[in-house]
Amino acid sequence: MKKVLIVSTVSRQFYLFEQVNIRVLRELGYEVHGAANFDDRSERLKEVNIIEHHIPFQRSPFSVANFKAYRELLKLVEKEKFDIIHCHAPVGGVLGRLVGMKFPNTKVIYTAHGFHFYKGASILNWLLFYPVEKILSKYTDQLIVINHEDFALANSKFKMKKLDLVSGIGVNYNKFTPVSIQKKVEKRTYLSLTDRDSVLIYVGELSKRKNQMVLIESMVDVLKKHPNTYLLLVGRGSLKSEYKDKISNLGLSEHVRLLGYRDDIAELMQISDIALSSSLQEGLPVNLMEAMGTGLPLIVSNCRGNSDLVENQVNGMIVSENTKEDWTKAICELLDAPQCLERYGQSSLEKSTMYSEETVMKEMHEIYNR
Repeated sequence: MKKVLIVSTVSRQFYLFEQVNIRVLRELGYEVHGAANFDDRSERLKEVNIIEHHIPFQRSPFSVANFKAYRELLKLVEKEKFDIIHCHAPVGGVLGRLVGMKFPNTKVIYTAHGFHFYKGASILNWLLFYPVEKILSKYTDQLIVINHEDFALANSKFKMKKLDLVSGIGVNYNKFTPVSIQKKVEKRTYLSLTDRDSVLIYVGELSKRKNQMVLIESMVDVLKKHPNTYLLLVGRGSLKSEYKDKISNLGLSEHVRLLGYRDDIAELMQISDIALSSSLQEGLPVNLMEAMGTGLPLIVSNCRGNSDLVENQVNGMIVSENTKEDWTKAICELLDAPQCLERYGQSSLEKSTMYSEETVMKEMHEIYNR
């Protein structure tokens, strides 16, 4: 039987982002192995049911422990003689391709879920990550990117054998789907919300990169004009305590809710009116693709990934400057225009088909077959 090794830094990659790829590979007759640091093990790994190989990858590219990880990965590939190595994440992508260089009969695929060098990134990011990616591209049989900015850069600067732009990871739109107004109102009751309330939602880790602080600060002025507005921040992260204190100090505890980790994201999308993303950096954000399938209009910051999904004034609004003043203006403008809310939401729903599981499965079938 043909064998493929999927390499990532941490094991949650497999059930969060690789389920479509794993299904396609099995349909094509591959035995699927996964190499990652399984210290973050979750029951959700049962969903993918791959052959597991614990490799002690560290997320920091500067950790000396990654030398040990490289040696263990090399031994694994020597033993199993994989037909394909498909690697992900910065550390997994580098070590997977360094190992792949030693096996000329093994095809090496790398999926970049968003290069760490991008328009607006720090000079340090460009100095550290760009040269590495450019050099390793020569040893990459297939490079996959998920947004137009990365595609343009790779196409003009890198030397991989083949380059493809794929529509993300594939979203299950049987789960993320619109509901009737009556059902929406019924679902709101468990958060003590009513049909008179306007509900904003942002799903993402509580981090500097996701930049929830600007939304928290903007809510002070949003509430002056729209006092029945609620912001749901879904996710966990290192800035939880800082955000909680800020919300309390601004007197927003009722209207800005930190919901933490949730396994009912689809239902939370269904009770919401607008999906937000104030990110400073994205690859192709899954939270927005899920919101599109639910028929939500989007308001997003003007960064790579966000701008791939939002066509300004068509399925949402792009905030040109990521300031609380611009966020307040955009949110209030859309809340003041119910006809735009409906039109943008319908456009989101129509555009979502481009990012469905079925679409991505077709794209990955073609790539793996190649």
